[in-house]
Amino acid sequence: MSEPGFRNIEPRAREERLGKDVFQRAKVNPVLPAQGSPQYVNECQRFQRDAAAAELQKKHEKLHKQENIYETKRAEAYHREKTCHEKMENAMQRHEQVIQHKRETGEGAKRNQSGQHYQIITLEYNQTPEGQKLKAKDESVLLKSQLRSINLYNKANSVSHNIITGEPRNPVALPHRPLN
Repeated sequence: MSEPGFRNIEPRAREERLGKDVFQRAKVNPVLPAQGSPQYVNECQRFQRDAAAAELQKKHEKLHKQENIYETKRAEAYHREKTCHEKMENAMQRHEQVIQHKRETGEGAKRNQSGQHYQIITLEYNQTPEGQKLKAKDESVLLKSQLRSINLYNKANSVSHNIITGEPRNPVALPHRPLN
């Protein structure tokens, strides 16, 4: 038997335990279907008898959904294009207003000058510091070319007379150097 002070209980079988649990759960929370569920429907209404109509209905719903998507995309594109054109028109109007203001006040085209520092038609240097710099640079290039030609002439003719005829050669005048 058992020791004094311990209470031993005979274990129950699985079927007894599960049966009791199911019974208690059913008492506490009975699961009843809702009144509108298919359990309360007549047998003739329980199954859908027209499968072709159901497929056609699905097809129409899908087509209608796709048309709605296209319509919303079309509307969004229309509004996007409309706002873009309005922005361009506003920019064009602002530009026209600026041009009109310049015409009225005479601000536009006060000086119609080229980017070069000399007159394009007469080829005269401008009376500006940039024009004078350009003139000095052109004169230095011309001087270097003249000095080079004199140097080449002297290298080609090492004697002071023409060796074939014997005539004396004319000396080449050195160009005038600008004072810079």
